[in-house]
Amino acid sequence: MSENEISPNQVPTGEEKVPPVDEVPTEEEIPTPVMESEPIPDAEPAVKPRRAVKPNRNNLVIGVLLIAVGLMFIGGQLLDIRIGRFIWPFFILAPGALLLSFAFSEKVTNGEPLAVFGSMTTTLGLLLLYQSVTGHWASWAYAWALLAPTSIGAGLWLYGARKDRPDLISSGKTVVTVGMIIFLVGAVFFEMLLDISRFGSILIPVVLILLGGFLLFRNLFSK
Repeated sequence: MSENEISPNQVPTGEEKVPPVDEVPTEEEIPTPVMESEPIPDAEPAVKPRRAVKPNRNNLVIGVLLIAVGLMFIGGQLLDIRIGRFIWPFFILAPGALLLSFAFSEKVTNGEPLAVFGSMTTTLGLLLLYQSVTGHWASWAYAWALLAPTSIGAGLWLYGARKDRPDLISSGKTVVTVGMIIFLVGAVFFEMLLDISRFGSILIPVVLILLGGFLLFRNLFSK
């Protein structure tokens, strides 16, 4: 047997095998080498703008009241006036102002009852302060109209203007108008006709001041 001839009993080794054509990997099957990219340096953190600090409305009201009371005590000491008997209405006036502040807060969803009650309490404190200073206690004969219904309408009016509620603004204006008419008619009747106190002579200037204040109030808070 010649050297170039292969015996049928001889088995070709794996190295001698030639792979078929369909087993040769194509270009798509050859993995593309991935180049490692250099790490991107971290960007510098952006400076966050400072948030505007909203003033605390409750602290503002309390601070104003404390300053007012302190000034009153100083004035009483300098002018030799007994201020102590004029301070007690502030124990009614201060809670009313705080109730109004809570009613107008953004955290309170339904502050309408608080606004009405706060307006009534504040008005009561102002009336008692006026009567305590002047001694005009007989004014309760008609001043009750300022407490109800006037202060109730004022609370609705203020709350509606604050929360953009035209329905409350309209109803508040109506109630305030009715209350002011009752107050003015009662003041004329008791002070000028019956002359229940010595304040009848200054009633006309007081009426003018109240009317001017009412017109200013209506102009400032009208939509």
